[in-house]
Amino acid sequence: GISSGMQHVVNDRVIALIGDSTLFHAGLPGLVNAIHNGHNYTLFILDNSVTAMTGQQPNPGSDFGPNKVAKIDIEAVVRGIGVKNVTKINAFDPKPNVETMKKAILGEGVNVVISVGPCALYSDRKKRAAKIPIIPNKVGKEFCKTIYACVRDFYCPAIQLDMETRQTAIQTDVCNGCMVCAKLCPVSAISTTGGGQK
Repeated sequence: GISSGMQHVVNDRVIALIGDSTLFHAGLPGLVNAIHNGHNYTLFILDNSVTAMTGQQPNPGSDFGPNKVAKIDIEAVVRGIGVKNVTKINAFDPKPNVETMKKAILGEGVNVVISVGPCALYSDRKKRAAKIPIIPNKVGKEFCKTIYACVRDFYCPAIQLDMETRQTAIQTDVCNGCMVCAKLCPVSAISTTGGGQK
C-alpha cells in the first residue's frame, strides 16, 4: 500500500519488503491495487514459510499445521493477480541474486522477487529439538585480508571486528552455520569449525 503512494511522490525507484505471512494477511490488497492502477515499484517477498515475527507459527505458504493443510503457492498467487515480472531466488546464494535483484529494481511496472529460505531462528529451533548439532563457521586468521566483504555485504550479527587485528571474527555461539559469509568471502577465509553447539 505505502509503495503505491510513494511511487507518485519520489523520483527514485520504490523498493518494498514484505514477509510471506504478512503478504497473506495484509499485503495482497496493496499488490492488487498496484497492478490495477499500473504502479511502478519492486516488491521483495521474504518467503521463510513461517510467521517469524510472532513465534514461527505456520502461515498459508507452509504445508504444516495441526491437520492436513493446502500450501498456497506465493508465485502462483502473485502471477494470478497480474504481476508479469516474478522471479524466485535462493536467499542463501547471494552472488547470483545480485543481477536478478538489479534487473527487478531497474524494471518497469511492478516487479516481484520472492526470496526463499528458512527462518534462521526456526531452523535452529528445529535442529535443537531433533538434537542435530549447529555447526558454526570460523575465520582463518592467516587467510583474512581485511577486505570486509563478509561484513559490508552481509550484516550478520555473528560477524564481529577484532579491534586489535582489524580482522573479522565469528561468534560461534551466535553463528548458525548458514555459510552465506563463506560464499561472499573473495579469499575463502571462512570455513566451518567442524564443532557443534547444543
